Amino acid sequence: MNTANVLHSAQISPAWFNQDDLGQLPPLTRILFFGLRCMANAQGELRDDPNEIGSRILPHDHLCTEDIETMLNELEQARLIARSEQEGKPVIQVNGLRRSRRAR
Repeated sequence: MNTANVLHSAQISPAWFNQDDLGQLPPLTRILFFGLRCMANAQGELRDDPNEIGSRILPHDHLCTEDIETMLNELEQARLIARSEQEGKPVIQVNGLRRSRRAR
């Protein structure tokens, strides 16, 4: 797993805009999801650090860590991400990203 959450470009297919699970979420949560796609490594994984995630993806919104945590929980409930631990460290798996990056 990548140890530093680094932003990079990620393809956003027009099909994402028709995803009901994503469309049911608040606008900032949707932006956060696309930002997570940019932060994830080639396997779709990134370190689960709400403070860092918020400061990198939504730096101008001045959200507290609890706000980011709530949005991450909403994304997990919508099954767009999975949160777990690997080797004792919290990790986010962005669902569907591994396939889309391999297809390139």
